Formats: sequence, C-alpha cells, structure tokens
Amino acid sequence: MFVFLVWVLFPLCIANSQTPPVKQRIVHEGIAIELSIQPLSSNQLREGEDVIVRFTISDTATNSPVRRLQPAAWINLRTDATTESRMTPAKACRDRVQEFLSGSIFGQAEVDLNNFYVLAMNDDATISVVDPRFGFGGSKLLAMIPLKSIAADWVLSADESRLFVSMPEANQVAVIDTASWRVVANIEAGRFPSRLALQADRKYLWVTTADGITAIATDKLAAVAGIPTGQANEISISDDSRWLAASHPEGAVSIIDVRTLQKAAEVKTGQQPASLAFSALSKMFYAANADGQISVIDASRQLIVARISAEPGLSQIRFAPGGRVGFVVNPKKNVVHIFDAADNRLKQTADVEKSPDQITFTDGQAYVRHRDSEIVLMIPLKSAGQAGQTVPVVDFPGGQQPFGKVAKPALADGIVPAPGGGAALVANPADKSIYFYKEGMAAPMGNFSNYGRQPRAVLVVDRSLRERQPGVYETTTRLQRAGIHDVSLFMDSPRLVHCFEIAVQPNPELAAKRASKPVVVTPLTQDRILKVGETVRLQFRLTDPATKQPKTELKDVGFMVMLAPGTWHKRQAARAIGDGVYEIEFAPPQPGVYYVYLESPSAGLSVNNSQYLTLEAKR
Repeated sequence: MFVFLVWVLFPLCIANSQTPPVKQRIVHEGIAIELSIQPLSSNQLREGEDVIVRFTISDTATNSPVRRLQPAAWINLRTDATTESRMTPAKACRDRVQEFLSGSIFGQAEVDLNNFYVLAMNDDATISVVDPRFGFGGSKLLAMIPLKSIAADWVLSADESRLFVSMPEANQVAVIDTASWRVVANIEAGRFPSRLALQADRKYLWVTTADGITAIATDKLAAVAGIPTGQANEISISDDSRWLAASHPEGAVSIIDVRTLQKAAEVKTGQQPASLAFSALSKMFYAANADGQISVIDASRQLIVARISAEPGLSQIRFAPGGRVGFVVNPKKNVVHIFDAADNRLKQTADVEKSPDQITFTDGQAYVRHRDSEIVLMIPLKSAGQAGQTVPVVDFPGGQQPFGKVAKPALADGIVPAPGGGAALVANPADKSIYFYKEGMAAPMGNFSNYGRQPRAVLVVDRSLRERQPGVYETTTRLQRAGIHDVSLFMDSPRLVHCFEIAVQPNPELAAKRASKPVVVTPLTQDRILKVGETVRLQFRLTDPATKQPKTELKDVGFMVMLAPGTWHKRQAARAIGDGVYEIEFAPPQPGVYYVYLESPSAGLSVNNSQYLTLEAKR
C-alpha cells in the first residue's frame, strides 16, 4: 500500500492541440514540472502516431535541474466512468496511479511509460517479444513476430521505434515497428545479407552481403547503393558517420566514403580480419586478424598507422564505453587481451573459460561469454587496461548448458545490458531460457522461458522514462486512441502524484482502415494464462466497424485454435450468446503459446485475419 503525502491539485492549462508541442506546468513543494508532448509526424496529437513525452523537472528556488530521479508515468483514456466519478480529480488520480503501480493485469494503463521489453531471436524464423514486468518466471508473451527466414543480426534505431533484422536465406532485411510489433517492410538487400550497422545520424543502414556492402536509406526503406567489394564479413562505422570499414576473408579492409557511397580504398591487413571496431577516443578502426595482429587503420589517410601484437586466433574485438580500453577474445588460446587506444599497446591478458566468443559491456563491467561453457566471466572496467596488473575476474553460471550448443548460431549478441544499470540479460539457446543477472550476485536472480524456442540472441527495447539531459526525463511512445487522456505522473522522492490532461485527435487514415474491416473482433477474455487440461470459455464480441453495432445475426462464426509454431490446431463452431458475443470452450492439451482466430465467411472475416488472441498454457 502506498502512502501519499500532501496532494495539491493545480489548475490544468490545456495547450492548443494544433500547436506542437503540447505543454503544461505545475509547481509542487518547490519543484517545477513541465510536461511536453511533441508529435513526430504531424502538427497535432493524433491517435496511432508517435510522440516524445518529456518531463522537465527543476528547482524553483535555483532554477537548476533536479537530477537522478526515477519518475513513473502512464497515459490512459478517460472513460465515462472516470469522468462521472463522484471522487475529486485528486483522489481519482491517486487511485488510478495506485492501480498502475500494483502491476495487476486488470489495472494496466493503455500506454505504460515505464516498461522495457525483451526480444529473443529464435531458431524458427520468429522473434519473441516478452514483457518481464510480472517477475522473471512469470513473464508475458506480447508478440511472436514471423520472419521470412531465420535471422542473423539486428539493430535498433536510436529512438528504438524500428528494429532492422537481416535474413540471409531470404536476401532481405525486415523492418519491424516496435510499437505494433509488426513487420512493416522487407527490403531487398543483396545476396545473403548478414551483419548490420546503423549510422549515428540514422541516414543509412549498412548491410554486409556475399558480394559487398548495401546501403539502405532509412527514410525510404529501400536500398540506394550496392558497393561491390567482394564478400564482406564485418563492418564498423565512425562515430561522425563519415567512414565505414568492411572486412573481407582474403585479408583486407575496404574503406567506404559515406558521402559518396563509394569505396575509397582497400587496406591489406594480412591474414583474415575476424572482427572490426571503431574507437571514439583515437578515431581509428581496429581490425583483429587471425594471425594475432590488431591493425590500427586511419580511414581519412586510408592506411595502417600501428599494429598491436597478440596471439594467433583472435576473434571479436570491442571497446568499453569511452572508446579507450579495447577487449579482444581469443577462442583458440582461451584468453582475453586488453589494450589501450591511447598508445595502441597491449596492457593485459586474462585467462578465461573455454572458447570465449562474445564481449558485452555495462557501465562497470565487461561480460565475456564462452561458446563451450555456460560460465560468464566479468572483468571490472576500473581495473582494465592497467599495464602489468593481474586482471581480476568473477564468474556466474549463465544457465545449465554451454552457449554454443545451438544448431544455428546468430551473429547478434547473446548478452546485453538490462535497463537500470548494473544488470544483464543472458540468452542460453540450449536452455531455451533468458536469465536476468544483477551485478554482485553469485548467480542469476531469475529467468523466463522462451516458449519452447531457442533464443539465439537477445535484445532490449527500453520504453521507460530516462534522464536524457540534466533534469529532462524522456521517452517515445505511440498514442493509441482518440479522446481525452490522463498523463499520470508518480514520483517517490519528492513524493508527488499528478494527472495532466491531454486531448488526442482522431486520425482519418486509421478511421478509414477501421471502416474497411468487415468486422471488428474484441476479445472479452481477461486472463491470458491458462492451465493445461482445464476447460475455459473464450468470448469475443463482433462489431460492425461503420455502425458500431454488434453483429448479432451471424450463423457461421467459427474458431481455429493453433499451438505455435503450428504443430497442433483445432477448429470448431462458435455459439452466439447475445449482443454480438460468441464463445467456445477450449482445454489446452499441452504447455505452449496458442493463437485463437475467428472466421465468418458471411461477414467477410477470413481465418487468417490479423485480429487474433494470444494465450499461454502452463502446467
């Protein structure tokens, strides 16, 4: 139970919805809070469109930003019941926020600005999207995104609104909208696209192929250049989006001029460069070669300016935050080399577990994953790069089976930082699970199932409010429906609960799409978690999109229930129970994720329509 301190309700100043951004300001106990909502694609707040939600928090006495807060916020449509409530607006706001904070499935907001989602790149050409809010072990499957073929690599746009996924067997790159979790485009990228890299200025997405490099314009979602360099394995982009480096098996690195979209030079590095990285400190590219040499390449002069000698067998190379301390793994020698980009000298070598193959960083630790072991090693960054000093390491089990026990390994990372700092998510394909590890613990704090699939790689889409600038807390989201909404804000210290009011306008394009549907399907089932073998009633209301009236005269409504990924299905007729509501009884035969589709030939509703219900059955 939350105890709320003094509550002061200030008059709301509703900005003109035609003039972006929408701004409102309150003052509470010497703290000024300004809400700003900036539309990204139009000149007003409209349903179905993306907006930047920004809270600017400052001290009224000094006008200085208030830093390191952890505000929580939600956006919810104001219903008739809310408007007509006899409670004061202040009490209604407090009660609503308390429901949101409780985490109840019945008290969820339409838009939650505090969430992060975990994505798994699966072994069956799908991507799982999981909401871990309910605690690891009790996570919720939000979506299962089908791809044209199994994925190899992925990269998020800077605002995390789009996810780009390479599909080598389909010769395409999928573009996924992270608000709707749907594939919005499949872009022809050349033969066997694999590695992806997105420029800091977001202008081009770069793709390695069997014939060279493809540049995709992110605004047009189309390939605009194919640069024939020969087979490209790895790519890296300078932080000013000026140069791109691409490695080739024959022992060379191509330097691409991003301004002209042409190859500027080819630098011979010796044996096959296994990995590439760019240092934000030295402004150089670093190519880790199989012969044990690290080539330091100046792209502007198009030549090697230094070489760092290590041991043969080098693989992935990465730089810690800041770009000074570099790490490179050697799976043949079972070591990790650490070097300094300030003087391009090797500083330390750490003995590790069997076949180290990936490096990931949080703010304070380097995580080293091993192909032939389930052990994850951590190296404190404050101790890394100290010449002559022993490298301190700690370890924890990242599951029960070795990470390399997977039929189709991915190029993307299997370990990523978790939101909030000091934590990581670890995907173990053989365990079919993703583990949550909090730094300082001897073992993961928990894990959640990947619904029977192998998570070959893991990624986080963070929708939570974060401090982007001093005192400025911001995130990007999508407005779901037209109408009057409450933007509810909660802060624990200083204690504050406040509900701002915003008006979201109808979107004519969405209205036209809704009207084009033969029938609107609305699930009435609240509980999406079922027990194996127990019979449940599933109910749906069918509504005419034009008249908004229930479809009560349909005689041919049927259901198809399918166990993902299509290994079992059952079809049956539905029974009408009145007011446009139709139901079936269903008992899941085994654990897994089930999709429920409705069909009605007389209403023009086909069984493969996009209005389906996702359920999960557990023992």
